[in-house]
Amino acid sequence: MMDGQGADELFAGYPHYIGGRVMSLAAQLHPISMMRLLVASSGLPGLSPRSVASVVAGSAAPVATARRQKRSRGLASCLDHRWFLERGVDLTVPHVRERPSGVSRLKWQLWDSVTRTSLPTPLRYEDRNSVAHCVERRLPFLTTRIAEFALILPDHYLLTDQGLSKAVLRTAMTGVVPSGILRRRGKVGFETPQAKWLLESGTLVDALRDGFDPSLAPMLRLDRLRATWRKEISSRSGQAFVLWRLLSTLSWIRRGHVAC
Repeated sequence: MMDGQGADELFAGYPHYIGGRVMSLAAQLHPISMMRLLVASSGLPGLSPRSVASVVAGSAAPVATARRQKRSRGLASCLDHRWFLERGVDLTVPHVRERPSGVSRLKWQLWDSVTRTSLPTPLRYEDRNSVAHCVERRLPFLTTRIAEFALILPDHYLLTDQGLSKAVLRTAMTGVVPSGILRRRGKVGFETPQAKWLLESGTLVDALRDGFDPSLAPMLRLDRLRATWRKEISSRSGQAFVLWRLLSTLSWIRRGHVAC
């Protein structure tokens, strides 16, 4: 099975990389290109001047995005860290390394995504899933030669001043991939409608609301999980991503009679 993991992280495919590119242009004293990118990005599908400003502000700090930090905080509050430490698992987020001199903010953001924040987690669980079902998985973008090539390209080959992401990849695929896809500017995610599912009544959600035997999942702080779920239901707090994974874990424990 062919897997496209790594293409967005190496060729600046996600919207939050706009912030890194803007910061790089600012550091290089290219105000005209910076303003051109800000204006162009604000007109992209799913983005607005306010959201672009938020992305840029997040990139001025260490490379993890505000959205990822928010998810991490929500997940951490629902886990019993002592339970994990007793079993040799440290849930502390790896330290943000200092950006070397001469490396652009965008390139360091990409490198950090590949090695620390974005890719390691999906690569781990996708590898476990593929092996569990005897499916050979190939990652054509995550080869040493392609990674090295992407990370030495000038920034505008990855993300242009007009806000075009994965620019060099789009150019390379001209005549191979349909032009309608190559010209598409908005980022189309591949996610399940988790927030919608959380609003629908189900056995597991009902159990969470009415009570769940804590002994089944000692690694979870069910009081925090219930509070986070109630907040998501009432105000759409943006924690559906975390909640769905924790609920899936509870379902797996219960259905498989897993002893924790």
